[in-house]
Amino acid sequence: MLASALLLGGQSAAAQEARPRGGTLEEIVVTVRRRSEVATDVPMAITVMDSRFLDEQNINAIDNLNEVVPGLNITQGTDGANLPLISLRGQRPSEVLLSMDPAVPLYYADIVLTPVNGSNLALYDIANVQVVKGPQGTLFGRNSTGGAVLITPMTPDAEFGGYLKGTVGDYDLYSIEGAINLPVNDVLSLRIAGQKTVRDGYQSIVDNGIPAGEVGSTAELACDDCLWDEDSQGLRVVASIELGDFRNLTTVSYDENDAIGKGIIATDFNPDAGLGAIYNAIFNGGLAALGGPSATLVDDAIARAKGRDVTDVEASLKSRDEVSNLFFANATEFDIGDSLTIKNIFGYRKVEVLNGPDSDGTALPLTGPNITASPTWPASFGIPGYRDLDGEQFSNELQVFGDAFDDRLEWLAGVYYYTMKGSERFLANNSGPSADFADLTSPLPIPEVEAIYAIGRYGFYNASSIADVENEAYAIFGEGTWSFTDELSLTLGLRQSWDRRELTSKNIATDFFNAAEPPRCVVLDRDGNPVGPSCSRTEDESYSKPTWRMALNYSPDYASLFYGSIATGYRSGGFQTRAKDNISFEPFDEETVLNYEVGHKADWQAGFLGTVRSAVAVYYQDYGDIQKTQGLSTPDGIATVVQNAGKAVIRGIDLDITVAPTDNLVFSLGYAYIDAYYKEWQTPDFDNEDSPFVYIPDHSFFGNARYTLPLDPALGEVSVSGGVYYQSEVDTFQQLQHLDVLVPDPDEAAEARADQELDEYTVWNFRLSWQDIMGSGLDAAAFINNAFDEEYAVGSTPVIDSLGLNMKTYGAPRTFGASLQWNF
Repeated sequence: MLASALLLGGQSAAAQEARPRGGTLEEIVVTVRRRSEVATDVPMAITVMDSRFLDEQNINAIDNLNEVVPGLNITQGTDGANLPLISLRGQRPSEVLLSMDPAVPLYYADIVLTPVNGSNLALYDIANVQVVKGPQGTLFGRNSTGGAVLITPMTPDAEFGGYLKGTVGDYDLYSIEGAINLPVNDVLSLRIAGQKTVRDGYQSIVDNGIPAGEVGSTAELACDDCLWDEDSQGLRVVASIELGDFRNLTTVSYDENDAIGKGIIATDFNPDAGLGAIYNAIFNGGLAALGGPSATLVDDAIARAKGRDVTDVEASLKSRDEVSNLFFANATEFDIGDSLTIKNIFGYRKVEVLNGPDSDGTALPLTGPNITASPTWPASFGIPGYRDLDGEQFSNELQVFGDAFDDRLEWLAGVYYYTMKGSERFLANNSGPSADFADLTSPLPIPEVEAIYAIGRYGFYNASSIADVENEAYAIFGEGTWSFTDELSLTLGLRQSWDRRELTSKNIATDFFNAAEPPRCVVLDRDGNPVGPSCSRTEDESYSKPTWRMALNYSPDYASLFYGSIATGYRSGGFQTRAKDNISFEPFDEETVLNYEVGHKADWQAGFLGTVRSAVAVYYQDYGDIQKTQGLSTPDGIATVVQNAGKAVIRGIDLDITVAPTDNLVFSLGYAYIDAYYKEWQTPDFDNEDSPFVYIPDHSFFGNARYTLPLDPALGEVSVSGGVYYQSEVDTFQQLQHLDVLVPDPDEAAEARADQELDEYTVWNFRLSWQDIMGSGLDAAAFINNAFDEEYAVGSTPVIDSLGLNMKTYGAPRTFGASLQWNF
């Protein structure tokens, strides 16, 4: 069920069916090269999942793909589920920024979704998901270094029909989903689909025993199953017009989720580094010798967290995680004769995100949002606390494709335009005020000590980003395959990309040495002077790069393919949205990758094993000018910037196998091995040569078995399936080899080393289904996810060297439920 091997069938509208019948596997048809092709004929690694597979594996959101596609990692930090960081084959951005392109873009109905903020929405009435691995750009859309994830909704057909599905489960899960296909006449067909899901949270805020009103108390926030819930809904209308050689497909959808975000777990504290020293002074007894509070509130909070289940957390607020998406796509095709087609794809998307995570994982007012501002907070700055983001994009892609020379040449050419305007306003604190300091003043006339006492009374506020962004891109591209013989062919592709980035920064912050005063504008002009009342500075930069792809393909028969390819990838440079001075306004350059790959795909007979479908790819990547987020010392303190980090090597293996021993039994597995490390990366403080990539597991594996009972077809189809996903341990702290320098205390360093790691984990899912019960058109199913209730971390924010904290987020606990679907 992975790559070209992993489709096990689908609903009538899915061309990607691959359900085993009679011990055989049907062909899988993919559209990544903008034409319908058998996956075995495409010289690149592709994972395809149809509607039935998505349903069987309970894949109902983008981040669920993480556990069925080895090598694809979708992680979350402390900023919420709707800021996913997507990596493929080790290609992963340091963070999600409006001004930074993803390494692995998401496409929906052939339209790229940018920004990626707000893209982790419900998947419903989906025809298929295709995960394309390796650099992209010569075939369609945006250029990328890591690959692409293509989501294709169901489209109308010529027959009336549809389905209505209801699902119930624990945590008070209630979901309804449905679609109806309406053939209006011989030319026009409609498909209308929608869903509504509500569920209680997987986590609770516990009462930590601290009396209400005291610093760090959760007494007034304590609640059961109130974090990490879901309240989502969506509606989609797809219209299809077919008139002779003319075809038009229009997709309009609106989706939203009004949720309370996931709780974060603080796992470690370093009182010596950066802001950790301030937290230690104000909230952890660091100033007790000078008359400050003596309570070790941070240490106590982390100790309590380590003694609890991860579904019970402390928090200073209920994190909001709200998103809305309005989407429009129009694809128009026209055939000119038998060998030429013109296609135009227009896209529009508007996304709005409001989220405010409790970023420090405690009930203390450390880093993150502020619901209650300092008394000195100016009303003109708005309400501090939540990230308020919106983005609006337009794109248009014109393609011409066809064949020539008696079908020996298959070719495609296109032009692409894209623009996205977005704004972000995130007013956060680096240290909130403490009621324990309300009546305290510094006993010493030392500026640093006086400053910390003032921060204890008034808080230290900054804007993580207040910025407007405009991203614009143009490209021309093309690819062709020439067949020398029926067995041997050569593929050549070329793309020229032009990108423009514009950033307007309006950032504000508290004066560290004068926290009693209101936050002020910190944006400086190019001469180092304040920009004035507008608190605004605009910079722009342009980039361009050619990329290409070449593949030699050998098919000794219709059921197998050997290929070797070389491809280049490019990700545009830009600005980071926290910019305030010349150092942080310095644009980062584009990053590039050169990918060498050999692969083999085949359908073959293996004796008693029956029919086997296999796909294996081995690759080696030279990765250069890698865009990395890191801290730099400036005259005003520490600035977080994005810089190009040097060079790296990524090498790995992708393996997918499906085995159908009988008519009723199918096994499938996928495996990915990734070895990624830096060849060159010099920071102001350290040489990071040979350091491994973070958040990238060396090994990941997915396996599934499905058995269909040999019953009379009049009774329907009863099947039982079980799936397993395994991921090896993952390091998350990039400076791990220098941890002993950053955390001088040996015991604290050892604890931080252990806490930054995401342990290996294994998750099992099971499902029992009965389709077309007694010929009634009803389908019933029961499922259990994470059957053995594995507790596993899926994300981390290891800022032990700057904020002095390490925080983790965890995967969902065991859940179970049942569904009933009426097909008509």
